[in-house]
Amino acid sequence: MNIVTQKAKKRQRIIEYSLKYGKSKASRKYKEPLSNIKRWSKRYDGTWQSLKDKSRQPHSHPKQHTIFEEAIITEVWQKHGRKGIDYVYCILVQEKGYTRSQGGLFHALRRLGLIEKPKKKGRRNYRQCTACEIPGEKVQIDVKVVPSYCIRGKLRRDEKNLYQ
Repeated sequence: MNIVTQKAKKRQRIIEYSLKYGKSKASRKYKEPLSNIKRWSKRYDGTWQSLKDKSRQPHSHPKQHTIFEEAIITEVWQKHGRKGIDYVYCILVQEKGYTRSQGGLFHALRRLGLIEKPKKKGRRNYRQCTACEIPGEKVQIDVKVVPSYCIRGKLRRDEKNLYQ
């Protein structure tokens, strides 16, 4: 039995107790807010399935593209899509009266399946270094020129560069 079922069956017990003894008493006994018990009572039809949590996902969005706008987007994209999103956006705004943002157009194109998500780059395979068998086999050396003001004596007179 999963958690959703357990919650619904607990709510059923609470509702049945509230029908017998009252909602306030059920609220105190089960430590549930009275408003929850009232809401569950309205939904309860005798089965525990009616007390399961409902989806909180919205059915629609007030600013979503209309069917007419989607048709215009599809039509213009099929004609001028190879020229890019910026060009299609300009045509939609100037000729078709499109009022949404360029980002909104991009999301609509993706939702309509006219453009695809860019492919993710996979993990790079780096070459593994071969293991050293002898200590000191692989050594990194940095070479540096010794400044002339640090050199004294005979070496300075020869004007040769020294390296360290």
